[in-house]
Order: sequence, then structure tokens, then C-alpha cells
Amino acid sequence: MRGAAGGGTALSAVKPAAPKEFKTEKRLCKMFYAVTLLFLLLWGPYVVASYLRVLVRPGAVPQAYLTASVWLTFAQAGINPVVCFLFNRELRDCFRAQFPCCQSPQNTQATLPCDLKGIGL
Repeated sequence: MRGAAGGGTALSAVKPAAPKEFKTEKRLCKMFYAVTLLFLLLWGPYVVASYLRVLVRPGAVPQAYLTASVWLTFAQAGINPVVCFLFNRELRDCFRAQFPCCQSPQNTQATLPCDLKGIGL
């Protein structure tokens, strides 16, 4: 039996996302998954080394492993912008627009939605 409004359920009022919006959300989700996975992979060795030093004994972790794990945490800070750049199509298009050698004949500055003056460049 349907509601008194005669219209069905509340879910029927929700419109499905447009295909372009869905693709954008899908790309964002992939980017966030990649950033999260890289965070876990690059910070994992440091967390393990820290717990071993606290719970087992300070000399349990070789110095080379500890040094490498610290450098992996530094690398994570440098990899995040690269991952975001790779997953952001608009940013890649704007970057290519600044280099004439990277533009194909059909893509010109006039057709790209790129305004770098708005961000201080």
C-alpha cells in the first residue's frame, strides 16, 4: 500500500546523478583511495619501527630500517601532489596549456578552461 500522497516512496524523489557528475565523483574516489593506500604503505614501516622500539626494546630495530622508514614518510609528502595531479584532468589540461609543445593541434588556449591568473600564476 502506498503513502497518502499517492506518490510512492521518498527515494523516488531523488534524481540520479548526471553521467558527468558521476565520472567526476568516481575519479575523486579513486584519487582518495590512492592517496589513502599510499599513506598506509609509506607510513606503515615507520609505525612498525616505532612500536618495536617502544614495546620490545630500543635496539630491536636496525638503524638502516629506521632511516629508510623515516625517508618513506618524507616521500609520502612529495608523492601526494603527484597523485592528485595524475587524477585531476583539469589540472593536467591547464598544465599542458602552458607548454605549446604539449598541445595537440585541436587544443588551443582558447578552448581550454584554464585561468592560472586566478591562482596567482
